[in-house]
Amino acid sequence: MTIALVRRGQLAILGESFDRALKFSFEEFHIWFQFGLSLAASDKHGRSVLLLKECARMEPTNALPSLMAAKICYEKLGDIEEGLRFAREAAEREKSNSQGLVARCYIAVGLGFFLKSEEMYLKTEKEELLRGAYESFHKAQQLDPNDYLAEYYLALYYAQIRQIAEGIQHVKLALQLRYEHANSLLLLVLLLSAQKEYEEALQLVDAAREEYPDNFNLLYIKAHLEEHVCGGDRKSVV
Repeated sequence: MTIALVRRGQLAILGESFDRALKFSFEEFHIWFQFGLSLAASDKHGRSVLLLKECARMEPTNALPSLMAAKICYEKLGDIEEGLRFAREAAEREKSNSQGLVARCYIAVGLGFFLKSEEMYLKTEKEELLRGAYESFHKAQQLDPNDYLAEYYLALYYAQIRQIAEGIQHVKLALQLRYEHANSLLLLVLLLSAQKEYEEALQLVDAAREEYPDNFNLLYIKAHLEEHVCGGDRKSVV
């Protein structure tokens, strides 16, 4: 039933079904976890985190609920501090009971540090947080050299500290591991533009738009690149 409702986009009905099932499933991890995910899919992110927190309590060695809660806190709730706490909790759980998520846990920790650094105005605090982000991303890369996200976030870190060549190197590795990752494509275009390699960046945008024709960010960047390459004589029509 769950699969059928998800395929039809009936997330509200799915959530109601899980809500009723909880009355007869006290401390049943699977039901609670699925309900938490259904709430997240229905944009009920605050309640979803509460459910995932309960799931983490039920299975204190399972890193997945904490990792999912961290993702929601970062991406949907903007609660970086709580997200970082969940990410650290997930990493500690992976150390004692590995589920193959240890690299992703360190990426989540690093992302928390990275996002916090963007809120800091003092240079020393920003640099300390960025250092923590780098160490976590680097650790993730060492633990799983085939994880494209580790390479992507290392590239993002180098872009942040204006080491463009290193950023390009890592984002190209990310694309070798997963060529269709849209964020890596965008980052590579921006890094090439920062090195004033406008023609190569424009060629990459054109190739990427064949894969993602409805991506507005690519179209926006293409228009700006054409100003540099074509001198403003030709612009993309938005």
